Amino acid sequence: METKGVNVKWVETSEKKCLKLTIHGHLSDKNAFEAVSKWKEELSTNLKSGEKANIICNCLNMTGYDTNARKQWQQTISDLKSQVEYIWIISDNKNFRTAAKTMGFLTKFKIKTANSESEICIE
Repeated sequence: METKGVNVKWVETSEKKCLKLTIHGHLSDKNAFEAVSKWKEELSTNLKSGEKANIICNCLNMTGYDTNARKQWQQTISDLKSQVEYIWIISDNKNFRTAAKTMGFLTKFKIKTANSESEICIE
């Protein structure tokens, strides 16, 4: 599903089903809210009880984000912790990767970073 700057779809990576969010351009508060809503809907609709998904966030074409957009993502990560195994952040932007690692530290969540999708290895 295309959600104004964020595409949300299921893909197979390392032979595992993953929810992939591809962000285009600037992630605004509104776009983040719409994407997070779709993210939650996809997990609640497609996961069996006790099952966990891997999330891939492709940020290669993301140019920036609003502070409240980041806060929405942090809250969503906390809210969905029981449904998510790992979150992979793909970006060639060192600042975005550092922010992702910081978010993982703050939320105590498993967030991994990569420069490209080919670097992802889901166990």
